[in-house]
Parts: sequence; structure tokens; C-alpha cells
Amino acid sequence: MKITFFSCYLTHHQTPLCDELYRLTKGNFTFVSTAPIVKERLNMGYEDLDQKYSYVLREYESDSAKGEALRIALDSDIMIFGAAPEKYLKARLKQRKLTFVYSERLYKNKIEWYQYPRVFMSALRHHGVYQRYRPYMLCASAYTAGDCGKFGNYINRTYKWGYFPEVKNQDISLLIKKKQQNDVPHILWAGRIIDWKHPEAAIHLAAELKKNGYKFKLSMIGNGAMQPDIQQMLQKQGLDDCMAMLGAMPPDQVRDNMEQADIFIATSDFYEGWGAVLNEAMNSGCALVVSHAMGSAGFLIQNGENGMIYQNQEQSELNECVEKLLDDSELRERFGRNAYETLTEVWNAPNAAKRLLELAKYLNTNEKGSPFESGPCSIATRIYNSNSWSLLK
Repeated sequence: MKITFFSCYLTHHQTPLCDELYRLTKGNFTFVSTAPIVKERLNMGYEDLDQKYSYVLREYESDSAKGEALRIALDSDIMIFGAAPEKYLKARLKQRKLTFVYSERLYKNKIEWYQYPRVFMSALRHHGVYQRYRPYMLCASAYTAGDCGKFGNYINRTYKWGYFPEVKNQDISLLIKKKQQNDVPHILWAGRIIDWKHPEAAIHLAAELKKNGYKFKLSMIGNGAMQPDIQQMLQKQGLDDCMAMLGAMPPDQVRDNMEQADIFIATSDFYEGWGAVLNEAMNSGCALVVSHAMGSAGFLIQNGENGMIYQNQEQSELNECVEKLLDDSELRERFGRNAYETLTEVWNAPNAAKRLLELAKYLNTNEKGSPFESGPCSIATRIYNSNSWSLLK
């Protein structure tokens, strides 16, 4: 079986899945990279993985590479189509071969009535015109299926998917024991320090916790446009004794900090298509408190079982959830263990790759449905911004 994955540059969030597809197909796998890695990522310490892996075809380098990309798009048994020129998708679908479109959210904001004509035409041009060929959608967000359904696209052909960073298999009891050695509970926030990730929520949280007499350490990892403002807020509120801004660091150092943290908070709004930091924090045995707006929350977090979900931008809910975890070390431990098991047993690259091949085989004889009831490649139901909190809760 030959599989091709079209997307922009290869990232460390995708390499474990690509490695597994390469292994399962005995080398009959190609990742077609359609753009070079952006400088911002390189400045943050990320590696140019397009140059490292033998299964990467750098389509952007030459006309001959573009020709090879088209050839394998047509020849592959399975094509996964992410961020790439649509000419490859169009040529592929005309052959009526099994094709999965791979996407995060399509509409992160509410569509106002006056925007509908323009948005409808865009949906028709980029998705609707292809529906007669019956492509399937791999939803890299709990909200993707709902976004697709707004204009009647991919109906009954949406599947749970996401990003699958490296999953470390280690002794969870030793990991929990390591966290128990902290002198005070450690809270961690990680990501780009930009508006829609709402780093200010971490500052407001720390101020409230300090006011209420809690002993803790809150660290923030990352950089971005809001960094000077956040630093100023931290100092203005006198939080230097319980907070630290650690700046940007390579992925392996981020994971080291996650393995030391007791609690991980994720505060992004609906602009967060997925949020792979959740995968990594769960694999690190953290007790998570997550905004319901994040695309990965609805797939990865079972509220009250392996983490806590709070209403997007409701600061008081975030504060209450964290205080509950600070008050109950056994609850922190239970959430951390369950989160770890969710990643090691279900939401990981080997399981996702294996399920994708099984789903493909299933769809060759069934036009819709799935052999899986939950997890990767199970059916993704439609969830919308307006009612998602009740469904996720």
C-alpha cells in the first residue's frame, strides 16, 4: 500500500505519525512538503525537518519536484491532503481514489449574516466542488465537523484526527513521584505569547492564587508580540516571587519542564485549531485545566476524568479549577495518570497510523461509517461554538 501526505513543512508534531506510516507501508510513504519552514519557527529553536527525513519530497524546490509530487498524488493508494496547492487534490479526486482532506478549523469566528455570500462561495470553491468525488475529512479539531456541516460538506464523512507528537513510554508512578518532590506545586503555561492564546490569563490566575494565600510556582514558556506587556503585568502585580517567564526553548526542553510540572493550563480561544501542547502535557503526567475553545480539548479531554475543561475566557472558572487541584493532591495525581494513559493507549502515532489503514480498508467496502467507536478515526460529530461547552462538559 502506498500513502502520500501533502502538507506544508514537516514538524515534530507530525514526524511520529509519518515514521509509523513509513514503517507500516515498508517504505511506501512520502511526505510532500509544499513550503519551507518559516523563520519564526527556526528562531524558536525548531529544526528544519524537511532536510532530515528521507521520505520528504520538497515540492517547493524545483519544477521536477512538482512533477514528482503530481505523479505520486495520482499513483498513491491513500492520499492525505493538508496545506498544499489544490491542483494536487483536484487531479487526485478526478481518479476517484481514496482521499482524506486533513484540516483544523475552517471558521474560527462566528459568521455574520453579511459574510455568508463570501464565505459560502469560498466553501464551494475549496470544498463543495469536490464533494461529488466523496473525499473524507480528517478533523484536526473537535469543531471541524461542525464547520464543514455549515455548508453541507463532508456530511457523514468526518473522522476524529489531530496531531500526534512523540509519546514517551515511561513509568508513570516514577513521573508522579518526581512531581511530588516539588517544594510547592508547579503550574506551567507554554505557547506563543500572542493575543488569542491569552497569556494574560496566567497573570490573573497567579494574582488571584497569591491573594488567596496559595503557595505555588507558575512558569511561562514562549515568546511573542505580547511578551513585553505580560512581563510588565507580572512586575506591576508583584508576582516575581511566584512567577517566572522562561522564554522560548526547544521542544525537548519544554517536555522537561512539563515532566516537572504538577498542573498545566491551556488558555487559548477558538483560534487554537488543535493545540499539541495538550498531547505533550498529558504524556508528561500533568493535571490539565483547558479552555473549551481549543480544538484538541473535545477529543483529548474527558472532563473530570483526565483533566478539567473551563468555559473559554471565564477567568473565575479557570481560577476555581486550579484552586481545586491545588487543594487536592490526589485529584492532581489521578488526572495526571489518566491523561498519561489516554496518550499512551489511544491518542498516539502508532495507534492512529494503524487505525487509518484499517479505516481505509473499511471504506473500500463501505462508503461511510467507521469500525471504531471512539478515538482516532472514529466518527466526528458536529459541534459548534455556540453549544460546544454543554457537549464537552
